Amino acid sequence: MTSTTNAGGAVLPMRVGVIGSGLMGTSIALAAARVGCQVTTWDLDIDRAVLAAGRGGFASAPTMGEAVDDADIVVGGDVPLLSADETLPWARAIAALPDQVYVPLLDLGALSARLTEVST
Repeated sequence: MTSTTNAGGAVLPMRVGVIGSGLMGTSIALAAARVGCQVTTWDLDIDRAVLAAGRGGFASAPTMGEAVDDADIVVGGDVPLLSADETLPWARAIAALPDQVYVPLLDLGALSARLTEVST
């Protein structure tokens, strides 16, 4: 793992891949970039990823694989909210991560709303 030390002396991962450019993903990307990490994001909605990256000063990738390929840490988005067709490639990409640390994110409010929608 490549690392860097911030002004406060904390050792941080140098490369962070973020899956998802919504509120949580973009917030994490912004925070990581602010402390000196090299950040690359990806989103199913490529326009949203490009917009967030442009405003936040980090990179966006056209594919999930490119966003996480060289990352030391991968932060992931709301898998349960994806359709079955979208979940399988996502799960395969995560399973293929050789040495990265994967940190899943889950928006419980969105998941609860989705479960309510599906069950009614």
